[in-house]
Amino acid sequence: MKYEAYPARSALYASALALCLVSAWAGADDSTTDAVKSAAEHSHDVAVDAAKRDYDVAESRCDELEGDAEDVCEKRAEADYDKAKAEAKAQRESQEARADASETSREADYAAAKEACQMLSGTEEDVCLNEAKRTYAQ
Repeated sequence: MKYEAYPARSALYASALALCLVSAWAGADDSTTDAVKSAAEHSHDVAVDAAKRDYDVAESRCDELEGDAEDVCEKRAEADYDKAKAEAKAQRESQEARADASETSREADYAAAKEACQMLSGTEEDVCLNEAKRTYAQ
């Protein structure tokens, strides 16, 4: 019996879609970054759990083999499991980095808008500042 991989990619894709939906729905504020990071952690956990289940199935199939064939099968199962965990970790870190970059960009845009508002005075300045706060979720 030949070892067949059961990659956990479908769980990663589903988690990535959920993360995109959370990002779009949450709005642009500090809670968005927290939501994205939370979703990234959840996606990671789901992917690792799926990879573990795939590994367990592969291991049980390897038990049907003997000798060198069993050893090779077990090493392939371990390699696939390690790769799936590494891919899940990279995905999580990438999502968190994008969330941090988005927050930094929003804060920089708000600071620039606020500076521009200071060129105005009175009611115009107040309206400008309020619009900047609303636009950049401050």
